[in-house]
Amino acid sequence: MTDADHILDFRDELDREARAYSAAPTVSEASDASGTVSVAFDSDTRVLSVVVADRWKAAHRPGELGAVVVELVAQLAAERARQWGESVAEEDADQATTPLPSRGETPAEHVQAALADAGDSLDATAVLAQMMTMLEEVNAGMDAAMQIISARLSATHSAASAQGRVRATVDGSGAVTALVLDEEWLGTEAAADITRAINQAIAAAAASATAPVDPLAGTPLERYTGVIDDPSALARILMGKD
Repeated sequence: MTDADHILDFRDELDREARAYSAAPTVSEASDASGTVSVAFDSDTRVLSVVVADRWKAAHRPGELGAVVVELVAQLAAERARQWGESVAEEDADQATTPLPSRGETPAEHVQAALADAGDSLDATAVLAQMMTMLEEVNAGMDAAMQIISARLSATHSAASAQGRVRATVDGSGAVTALVLDEEWLGTEAAADITRAINQAIAAAAASATAPVDPLAGTPLERYTGVIDDPSALARILMGKD
C-alpha cells in the first residue's frame, strides 16, 4: 500500500466517523427516576435546558439537586457516545474506500504545477529551505498544539446566576461538571425560579467555555490548517508568499 493509499484510508475513516456522528439516533433528553428533574442536550451534547418540576422536594433533598443534574448530564453523554459507537460500527461494515485521484489530480502534482508556473522566477534553493522550515515548524509545533487543545478541553469555567444563588461549572466542551445551589434559597423558591436560575448559570458558564471552530486556531499549527486541502496555499508558502 502506497503512502497515498494510507492517507486516503485515514481520510475515509475520519469521514465515516463524522457521518456516523451526524446520523446517530441521538438521545436528547433525560429525566431522573421521579420525573421531577430533566435535562435536554443540543446536537453537540451541550446542555440546552434543565427543568425542575414543582414536586421535586418530594424526591430530593435541597443538597442533592445539583448532583442530580450533573448525573443526568453524565448519563446523556454516555448514551450519546454509545450510539455514536454503534453508528461507527455500522459505517465500518459498509465502508467504501475513496479511489486514488487520477494522475495530474493529486495535491502533490497541483503543487508541482503551481511551482512550475512560477517559471524562471522560482528560486529552487529558497523553496527547499522553506519546505524544511515548514516541516520543522510542524514537527516542533505538534506537541504544543496537542497540549493547547487538551488544556482547552480540560479547563473548567464557572459562572453564577443573576442573583448568585446558583453556580455552574463546565469543562472545555461545555459539559456541566458541577452545580452548586443555595440550599436556604431552594427551600423557599418556586420550581420555575429555580429552573430559571440553573439555566442562567449554565448558559453563562458555557459561554465562557466556547472553543474555536478550528481546533488548531491559536496553536503553532494554525498557519497550516488550510494547507492539506488547498495545494495552492502550500505552493504560496513554499514560494515565501505567505
